[in-house]
Amino acid sequence: MEREITIKKNSIIYVSNKLLDAIFKMSLSEKRVMWYVLKDYKFNDLSTVSLDGTIKHNVYAKLYNISIQQASKEVRQACLSLPDNSFFVPRPEWDGNILEELDQQIYTKSELNELKAFSKGNVVDVCDYGCRKGESDVYFTRSFLLHAIPVKNYFTQYRLYEADSLTNANHIALYEELQRWIDTKEGEGIYITTPIRLINKLQLPKTYESYPQMRRGFITPAMSNINENTDLNVNVEEVRADPKNKRSKVIKLYFHYSKKKKSELVALEA
Repeated sequence: MEREITIKKNSIIYVSNKLLDAIFKMSLSEKRVMWYVLKDYKFNDLSTVSLDGTIKHNVYAKLYNISIQQASKEVRQACLSLPDNSFFVPRPEWDGNILEELDQQIYTKSELNELKAFSKGNVVDVCDYGCRKGESDVYFTRSFLLHAIPVKNYFTQYRLYEADSLTNANHIALYEELQRWIDTKEGEGIYITTPIRLINKLQLPKTYESYPQMRRGFITPAMSNINENTDLNVNVEEVRADPKNKRSKVIKLYFHYSKKKKSELVALEA
């Protein structure tokens, strides 16, 4: 059954943290198509969730502030790649009874780690791309939706227009990661990580194992993009192995960020 999706200025994206872990590797066009379809889903009753969504290319263009031609191109790219895209979600640890049984079979610690549960499957069953009519249909798998919108899970959330000007998938991934750790009451957050963890978490290129390259190619432009085009003000503090030596290795990164004041958001809402 076709479900028409219309643009809403204050559309809120609710993202389970498990889902964020599973989709950091998605391309920009894939993420945009997924957010377009998922943004209007209801999260209180999985039994009512439809598995398909119709994307109107002109609405997509307005939502992400791009031309209709670019919108059609992005939707086409996503429709070509999404059916081949898989998700990987670690599941909860074994319960005590199962661990006890495993221990009796004399598994080593490394073998127990390999036995940790996970779910892996396809994100989309079918994508029907329509060029002339300006509409495309995306059919998500039931297994993916069960992880995308679990009822009893913590959700990262933000208004879609607050990030619609981000055009780089890696910058979007960092923005989403920062939103995970923000104090919703205070509107502030601190995200602590290391360069290697950031590479692994956001699926960044291996060339960024050289921190100077990471700073030039990712951190500086990403923060500039987020500061200029979203509801967050972000700065990063670098912690070096030898604080007195500016050339020593960077071992930790502290991202300090806060929500912008209403007066600063006028441009975003215009």
